[in-house]
Amino acid sequence: MEARCPSPAAYFLLSCLGFFLTQASNIATDPFSIIHGNGSIHFGHRVLQFREHNTTWIIVGAPGEKNNTGKIFQCHPENGSCKTIKGTDSVPTPHLGLTLEGDQAASRFIACGPGIPHQCEDSTFLHGLCYVFESGLKMQEITPGYQECVKGKVDLVFLFDGSDSMTGDQFKSITDFMIRVMDRLQNTTIQFAAVQFSQIARTEFTFNKYQRVKDPRKLLENVQHMRSLTFTFKALQYVIKNIFTASNGSRPDAKKVMIIITDGEANDGSLHSNAVQNADKMGIFRYIIGLGSNFQSESAKSSLNLLASKPPSDHIKVLDSFDKLQTVFEEIQNKLFSIEGTSNASSFVMELSSGGFSAALSPDLDVLGAVGAHNWAGGLIELRDKLTQENFINISSLSEDMEYAYLGYSLKLIRYQAQMLYAAGAPRYQYIGKVTLFAVNTTSQAWTIKQDILGTQIGSYFGSELCSVDLDGDQETDVLLIAAPLYHEDRLGGRVHVCSLTQDMVSCHSVLSGEVGHPFARFGAAIATLADLNGDGFTDIAIGAPLENESKGAVYIFHGQKGGVDSHYSQRISGLPGLKYFGQSLHGLMDLDGDRLTDITVGASGQVVILRSRPILNVSTSMSFHPQEILLKMFECSGEVKRQQEPGNNITLCFNSSYVTSAYLGHLSFNLTYRLELDANRMKIRVVFQNGKRVITDTLLISKGLTCVPQAIFLPSCIEDYVSAIKVSVNISLQEDMDSSEGSAPSPILNPLYNTTWYDEIPFEKNCGSDGICEADLKVTFDASGDKQLIVKESATLNMRLNLGNNGEDAYSTKLLLNYPAGLSYRKVSVFKTMVDCAVLPEQDTTQATSRNLSCNIAHPIFKRDTQTLLSFLFDVLGNSSWGDFLDMKTSVSSDYEDGTLLDNEASLRIPVKYAINVIGTGLEGSTKYVNFTVGNQEIKSVKHSYKVFMMEPNSLLPWVTVTIAVPVQFTTELWWDVENVTADPHLPCHYITEDKSYILHIMRMNHTENVKVFQCEVHEMNMTEFHIEGNMFISKKPQSLSPLSIKTVLWIHFNTSRYISMYPGEDFSLAQITTKVELIVPADYFKIILGSSVGGLVLLLIIIGILCKVGFFNRKYKEKMTGDCNSDLNSNQKPKEEESEKNENEAEEPLNKDARDE
Repeated sequence: MEARCPSPAAYFLLSCLGFFLTQASNIATDPFSIIHGNGSIHFGHRVLQFREHNTTWIIVGAPGEKNNTGKIFQCHPENGSCKTIKGTDSVPTPHLGLTLEGDQAASRFIACGPGIPHQCEDSTFLHGLCYVFESGLKMQEITPGYQECVKGKVDLVFLFDGSDSMTGDQFKSITDFMIRVMDRLQNTTIQFAAVQFSQIARTEFTFNKYQRVKDPRKLLENVQHMRSLTFTFKALQYVIKNIFTASNGSRPDAKKVMIIITDGEANDGSLHSNAVQNADKMGIFRYIIGLGSNFQSESAKSSLNLLASKPPSDHIKVLDSFDKLQTVFEEIQNKLFSIEGTSNASSFVMELSSGGFSAALSPDLDVLGAVGAHNWAGGLIELRDKLTQENFINISSLSEDMEYAYLGYSLKLIRYQAQMLYAAGAPRYQYIGKVTLFAVNTTSQAWTIKQDILGTQIGSYFGSELCSVDLDGDQETDVLLIAAPLYHEDRLGGRVHVCSLTQDMVSCHSVLSGEVGHPFARFGAAIATLADLNGDGFTDIAIGAPLENESKGAVYIFHGQKGGVDSHYSQRISGLPGLKYFGQSLHGLMDLDGDRLTDITVGASGQVVILRSRPILNVSTSMSFHPQEILLKMFECSGEVKRQQEPGNNITLCFNSSYVTSAYLGHLSFNLTYRLELDANRMKIRVVFQNGKRVITDTLLISKGLTCVPQAIFLPSCIEDYVSAIKVSVNISLQEDMDSSEGSAPSPILNPLYNTTWYDEIPFEKNCGSDGICEADLKVTFDASGDKQLIVKESATLNMRLNLGNNGEDAYSTKLLLNYPAGLSYRKVSVFKTMVDCAVLPEQDTTQATSRNLSCNIAHPIFKRDTQTLLSFLFDVLGNSSWGDFLDMKTSVSSDYEDGTLLDNEASLRIPVKYAINVIGTGLEGSTKYVNFTVGNQEIKSVKHSYKVFMMEPNSLLPWVTVTIAVPVQFTTELWWDVENVTADPHLPCHYITEDKSYILHIMRMNHTENVKVFQCEVHEMNMTEFHIEGNMFISKKPQSLSPLSIKTVLWIHFNTSRYISMYPGEDFSLAQITTKVELIVPADYFKIILGSSVGGLVLLLIIIGILCKVGFFNRKYKEKMTGDCNSDLNSNQKPKEEESEKNENEAEEPLNKDARDE
């Protein structure tokens, strides 16, 4: 079946030579034949495969350019020779070839040229010219929708009311209406006369005067309003006797028409019988226009019915206002034209019919589209009695919104459940388009409308192309395809709706579209059903997109399937640069090259391209292994690298081939390429082929039947994973024949519905004893070397250790599950030798979860027999978590094939939870460090000790702690310190305790007293607290000992050790003390000190004077020494400077009392 472009101008889209690009599918990319036209760019606008007497032809339509005659060609598919079909060029037919449709069952086809013009006086009519070809190309010519030019004469009299019941303006509106009608119909065969009536009738102008003057304004310029009673029947009789006469210009061969315009009921009803009878005898058509509101009574309605021709409903028009008189002209015009042309009302409807715009042939009935009928509303022409009788079918008269809808633009026959239906497209209906479904009763020849299917997008040309599809070959339509080639969405140009038939109704459920990125492709401009191309038993579809890829064009192949059409195209064929409008027409139901495969004929600009189907192959693949598993001795080793010299296993790869297209007559021999791969997607190599690689690719020459090839595999070294089977995959493809030439047989392809990749596995032999079943005996316990308690603090960690062992046979897929509180964050696991891989299992709602699970793969794939391992888990402690008094953990271990030893597969642990605190106590600088007392004086001195208790971490609050302060109040029997209480800042209650003080004996020993006061203060939720001990210190009596004393107070910090633990163990920070040094002073006797000092000084002076006299300090002769020095200077001029220097040095060394001693 054949397709159509989306508009009448589409027959200008034609093609040129080119090659084709395609996705891999079963349409050969190299054309079998390219048929060149006669130089016309329109050659190929329509194509049709036609078989007669075992000979197949390509029928090609080539509509003419401008006024040139279109032609129909008969072409040979192999050598491409064409000739014009004899007789089709006898009559100039510009658009011949625009429509080309076949009836394969009856070996006949029809070629039409719609829009053939012929003149009718001043009007141009459009009809169609079609040639119906039967066996032997016997031709029958028909002219569908042809309307003969039959123009008749009409004599029309205006009989208008001039009674006194209407105003002057109302009367003028009547004369204006008559002027408008005469103006609009001036160039027709209608002539006019006018008579005004009231109580009498008066001729305003006759037919003769109209022929002389012709100007309606001059004819009516002197009309005077009569203003009297309404004698309508009397006026009717007046017109019969005085106006429709030869003397006044009435023509004997003209049809007589009278338009009566009145505003009320006739006052002379008694005269009606004679006047009406006389009018009927003369064959006068009488149309009544009633104006105003005076026609509500039954007598008024009866009066109008008597005046009008039969039936009154078609000849009476009542208007409630004089202003609406101008609106009835179109109705009056149509009625006049129907009288003027023929004796029935169909002549004006078919003037522009353009019959043959589309066609649907069947053994039962032939139907053509007439898009121009009813003012381009369109319709269908039913041909009967050997194409001699036409019956026009339309819905225009029933629907006012069909104007310019182009019903009949496309047409397809639908057979469904012994019914014959026709789908007719109206792509311009209300600008969105629609498809109307007609049901035809072949016995009664009655047509009824079953359904309207509406488009959705304005301007999409929905319904411009239709295609009925019999998917399963049962001679019933399963799917109706409706094209909207001008649909635009998401860079797509055009779409095809897939509609299924159910319960006599059509339901559209999916759409087909082309490649994204071609917004002006006009996808769906041509649609054709194809024979089953892929051998799945369902009819396939070809859809053209002639403007795709800068107007190079493309053809899409869609495969049919049960219940519809696959929405993804299987193949896209497009042209290289230089090709244009490829895919503007399609047909593909026959074998054109003798190989019994369906071939496709594609129309393009100036050429027709024949594409062949490729034979389809089913190639099944099977693999067998020997031995069926990899033996233990081949892969089990101690870890040393070894190269296996002998193959571990052999793979036998077999291919079994057969044709899906069983009717194909060609020879089955082809090159099959296979790719065999071991352990695909694994990073580490376990097995290889003889070439040392995991992949081997080869090509075999395959023929029908079974072909096998062996391959050996090797294990190059020791492997770690010998649980996961070796995955083997094989992929096959056909090697394209690059040397194929035009005319040679197309190369086969693999069935796209068949697998081209197969998978299998080679398992490893298991070390599980003679029974082949591994029975593991797993045991797990918490090790005592792990942390004994959980300390909650900043950056804290928890180390948990597990002992895991396997006392049975090899354990496969061993998994350890550890359940731990949500306040812990898993960091890592450490283990010696054994490989462990852990991951926290995801929780559905982590905000509500109180615990988490850690899953660990232990020594995957195998946790060997008699293996013990220690796992050390490190967790981070989340400080912002809520903890109880204890931390609970549970663990379990499992593996494949362990059934009887599960009691020791679980373990649990409970350890205390403690919060680390960093509370510190220290003395403050303001404390009294020294104090003294003078013995004998009654002195009282204030002594103060101040402490501070705080948290080291900023912004931290003190937990609930107890602060104990020991204060000594008596140190000797004489020294007292009067302390009554301890104060805290901020204020806290501190109280003196009288309980047993044995736990503070050491403070008593430090102060050498047993008189000690102990105070306790409770502190919590504070950042810092200061404690002050202040009292008066005094000596009660003279002390027996004057030795200095050190007075010490001590502060202890106590807390709940079952809940908290100090970050600073020992007493350095939880204990603080302050020492005050006390000195006792005795007053001194100053008289004795002064007397003793004076005597001692005098004795010392006398001793010094005696010594000086003894050494001659007071006897030195300084004067003589100075004289001797002068004489020595005079004699020194005779001596060298060296001697002088030496002498001076010697003299300097002599003592000052030298002369005295010499004497």
